[in-house]
Amino acid sequence: RESSPAGVLDRVRAPTLLIQGTADSLFPLSHADANAAGIAATGTPVRVAWFTGGHDGGPGPASERERLRDLTAGWLDHYVAGSAPRPPREFTWSRISGFSTVDRGVTTTGFAADAYPGLGGERRLAVEVAGAPQVVVHPPGGQPAALSSLPSAEGLASFVNGVVTDLPGQHARFESAPLAAPVEVVGAPTVRLRVASPTGEAVLFVKLYDVDPDGVATLPSGLVAPVRLSGLSADLTRATPVTVRLPAVTRRIDAGHTVRLVVATSDQAYATGTDLAVYRVAVDGPVVLPTVDGTPLAGPEAVWRRVLAGVVAVLVAGVAGAVGVARLR
Repeated sequence: RESSPAGVLDRVRAPTLLIQGTADSLFPLSHADANAAGIAATGTPVRVAWFTGGHDGGPGPASERERLRDLTAGWLDHYVAGSAPRPPREFTWSRISGFSTVDRGVTTTGFAADAYPGLGGERRLAVEVAGAPQVVVHPPGGQPAALSSLPSAEGLASFVNGVVTDLPGQHARFESAPLAAPVEVVGAPTVRLRVASPTGEAVLFVKLYDVDPDGVATLPSGLVAPVRLSGLSADLTRATPVTVRLPAVTRRIDAGHTVRLVVATSDQAYATGTDLAVYRVAVDGPVVLPTVDGTPLAGPEAVWRRVLAGVVAVLVAGVAGAVGVARLR
């Protein structure tokens, strides 16, 4: 309220390009979403672009930085210098798609949609997660605590994602069946929970993992949803369901993978209090995944794929021609 642009959004008249990182636990995508909604409400032109970086993910690979420079230059050349055509209002985003054999960094794939759909996506896919109601404990003193991310640690954050697990007794786990088809998650998933607390209050951390067939779980960008609940019943059967919005992410969950919902009582990145507490947690419905139909952006990887496809086409045509000539002879 004190330091953000929230109090002046209704006075913004300058056409605005909002660029936000998908790996950022300090300034998440929900901040850019709120700014976009507030500025667009006055009729001011707004464009939103997400990139694979942020406080927890660094500036992103060179291809991402080049894309953002082009977006910025095109926007300023038109609206400030008046020397370029009007830039499109399309929404662009990217996700990590692999690793580079050149510099051992990550590679990304970019996408574009006609308009920014918000964190709810264009469509929503409901994925059922199973699991009985579970008892979870917040440890006295708040330690030991789960370690889901290392804010400002850039590359180390992704390393932590792969090796840290939630602590036994301090989290509830609910899991889906293997997905029949891949899902491109673009936005903030939601889920309804029922929570019981003898004190009427609870602080919880909700996470959504992508689990491969070998059981390796990945927490996208190490992001968690910290939730403070009050007015809770001590009896889980009387608990009112609450809807939790998880952090917005861009993630492809492949067919055969499962979705794991975890509700934890502690996290190293947050202060959780020092009192011993015992909660009961149940899931109340499916996890809802937002999706957006996007057109792949032309990048170095796309160019090389096209070159490779052209080479293969030439080779196939050459082989077919040679076979034809041999048959004629």
